[in-house]
Amino acid sequence: MGGEMSLVLPHLYLGSLKDRTNSALMVKNKVKRILCVIDIPDIIVDKEEYKPTHILNIPAADAQEQDLAQYFEKCIEFIHQARIEHENILVHCQAGVSRSATIVLAYVMTIGDYDVEKALQIVKGARGYIHPNPGFLSQLKRYYTNDVKKNWYRLTRRYPSYAFDNDENFVKSSLNIYWQQFEPAFIAEPVYWSMHKKNSKKIYIYVYKCYPIVVTEQIIDNNQEQKLKRIITINEENPSASIVIDEQQILSHDKQVEKTSVIPSTTKRYHGSKNKFTSSKTIRRSNTMRSK
Repeated sequence: MGGEMSLVLPHLYLGSLKDRTNSALMVKNKVKRILCVIDIPDIIVDKEEYKPTHILNIPAADAQEQDLAQYFEKCIEFIHQARIEHENILVHCQAGVSRSATIVLAYVMTIGDYDVEKALQIVKGARGYIHPNPGFLSQLKRYYTNDVKKNWYRLTRRYPSYAFDNDENFVKSSLNIYWQQFEPAFIAEPVYWSMHKKNSKKIYIYVYKCYPIVVTEQIIDNNQEQKLKRIITINEENPSASIVIDEQQILSHDKQVEKTSVIPSTTKRYHGSKNKFTSSKTIRRSNTMRSK
């Protein structure tokens, strides 16, 4: 994998063996501590010119049967101590994709009480190509269920000066970056829809297929938008959504409609000519398409 080490949170870098052996990069990022997750960590010593002050070696292979969870507590405390003392730490494995990413995910889950999916979004916002193997993902899910709150309580007692508020802006930024990567795909991915006449006054439009991220498509009549009132309820576990439109406001085949992609969050209400939704979480991308 290419790229340099990635800053996930203040003082916390995620990277590769190549990053660790790049003395100029280590000096540039002022890395003082290293958490190495490689099955034979001793082979690195002879390659190093830059000497960190603290090193923790975790002998682990990138294999689904590898028990990495047994090291979570030790690694999380090592990372947290470095950050509390305002020293930069690099967590790395061979490529910075699976093993070291799993350790960083466990740390992020602990300090923010995030489930695996949310932690993946945060870390991928900083380093988009991380990909823990399925065995590690299963271990992270068990860790969230059984141990996250316990380890967080232990950290807060030992390091009472830590405040998650200091990391909040980094988390928000990473989540924004993560979601932005899907915006072009919302427009490019075809969406299949059809109309079903339920009575003489109403037409229901159902979205049958969306981009893998749950998206709903809203068909807006630009010429009649001042008269439209729509309510869309989005369930994150069900990508289908229904839209109710007065039959008289259905466009002919020759008229243009606006296609708007919305990231699911809460119930959203369309307000006629204001062309706005009530939910502040909504991210909108528009282009023009012809009605069918």
